[in-house]
Amino acid sequence: MLYFRASGYKVADIAFIVARDEDTVSAWIKRYEELESVEDEPRSGSEGKLTPALEKKIVELVDENKPFKHGWNAARWDCNELSAWLEEKQGVKVTEEAVRQLLVNNGFHWRKTGYDYLNGDKLEQAKFLRRMKRIVESGTNVFFLDEAKTKLHPKNGYVWTRQQGKPLVPTYSSHKGVTTIGAVNPFTGREVHLTSKEFNAQKVIALLAIILLVTRGEVTVFLDRHKAHTTERTREIQKFNAKHPRLTLEYFPKCSPKLNPIETLWSYARSKKLNNRLYKNTTALAISFSKNLASIPKDVIKSVCAINHLLTPNHQVG
Repeated sequence: MLYFRASGYKVADIAFIVARDEDTVSAWIKRYEELESVEDEPRSGSEGKLTPALEKKIVELVDENKPFKHGWNAARWDCNELSAWLEEKQGVKVTEEAVRQLLVNNGFHWRKTGYDYLNGDKLEQAKFLRRMKRIVESGTNVFFLDEAKTKLHPKNGYVWTRQQGKPLVPTYSSHKGVTTIGAVNPFTGREVHLTSKEFNAQKVIALLAIILLVTRGEVTVFLDRHKAHTTERTREIQKFNAKHPRLTLEYFPKCSPKLNPIETLWSYARSKKLNNRLYKNTTALAISFSKNLASIPKDVIKSVCAINHLLTPNHQVG
């Protein structure tokens, strides 16, 4: 920080670089100019104790989760940032573990964020869910269709390790990949799929044909509005549908991936079967992913892809 100041950087720029607010940076610089030292003076009072008022403040901060509104240069609060904030702003030294325990005791969970698709129409989504509920309750066989792109460059995942540094996954940094088009029945756990290097309307038709082959009676397939499903160039899908009257296609509202349960199956399959693994070529990747999908037990699929929460009257689309 002092180096940046001596090099002519402005306080605002230094604050951005070191991820602290401008008041803190200014205070440190002023302290050094006055005392030629940035060592903290001994603090009075018991170290590591939080008052009820301060605990309440922390809970409010994390509920809001916008550190930048309070002059703190971070995207979101975590235990490290809260511990640093307490020390710098409140003069209280508290370990990260103590902060974590405080949050747990107040009902917080450390969870990965998802997306809230702002382009989606929540009224249309709610209307669609009511229609989907009626279709499910009619007794027809339902499948949810989607595509997943998988690349040779492996995704990092968590592993148990005894080494000190970060475990490394070998990679050739290739972004070549394969596309899997699949469909799942979340009530029976039945899953069907095709994996290839190309994705087009013919692949969709081939999968629809497989669904009809393995299913008796009426079938409703829910799918998104991907151009391979809906454009004028794919009238062959509509022609195929017309030849098979027991097949009905239902299209999700735009930007509604949360309504499609096969999205969670893709996430599960990738994390369990693909993360941290290197494949020599796309053929090996396609074969492995296809085998891995086929090996997932039906009970697991029913659990991973459960949609009962979507069909409850009080479900809030969001």
